[in-house]
Amino acid sequence: MSEDTTENRGPVAVDLSADMERDRTFGGRVPRGTYKLRIVEEPDFATSKEKIDPKTHQKKGGNPMLVFQLEITEPTEVVVDGDTFTTGGVKLRTWATFIIDNKNGLERNPTLADIHKASEGKLPARFLRDMDTGLPINDEGIPIAYTGTEFWAIVDSKEVDQRGDDGKVLVNPLTQEELRGWQYSFGRIFVLQSN
Repeated sequence: MSEDTTENRGPVAVDLSADMERDRTFGGRVPRGTYKLRIVEEPDFATSKEKIDPKTHQKKGGNPMLVFQLEITEPTEVVVDGDTFTTGGVKLRTWATFIIDNKNGLERNPTLADIHKASEGKLPARFLRDMDTGLPINDEGIPIAYTGTEFWAIVDSKEVDQRGDDGKVLVNPLTQEELRGWQYSFGRIFVLQSN
C-alpha cells in the first residue's frame, strides 16, 4: 500500500470518472510515425531462438542479444483522420542482436550501433561484453549505462488477437467479444551522419 507523504496526512481525493469513461477504441494504437523513445531500464541479456531453415536445413538464430524496454516520450498525442491517439508513455521493446562479422571475427550489432550513435558520444563505439552477464562493459569492467538514453525512431502498431497458452483467442467473459490488442514494431533509428 502506498503511503501519503504529504504534510496534510488527511484523505487523498481520487477521481476515476475520466478513466472509466475513456474511449477504449483507440487505446494502445500507435499510428505509424517518428517518435522520440527513451530507454527506461538497463537491458536484459538473452539468446535468440534457434530455428531450422526449411530450405537449407541450416540452423539460424541462437545469437546473443540485448532486450531493451522503451517508452514513447514525444509526441504524447497524435491526431489521424480526426481521431486522437495517446502515444506518450506507451511501452515497447526492441532486440539488439549480436552477429559475428565473417571478415574479422568480431561481433557486430547494427541496432546497438544506431543507439550508441544516436547518444551523440555518450555511449562508446567499442566495448567488451561481460562473459558472465553478456552485458556491455567498459575497459574497467563497469557496465555501460543505457537508462535515460533517448533517440528518434519509426514506430508502428498492428492489431492482433489476444491468445491464451492453448493458442485460442481469448474472450471477454462479460460480452463474449474476442479480445484484440496492439503489437508494436520498431523501425529505423535516426542518427546524425558524420562527415
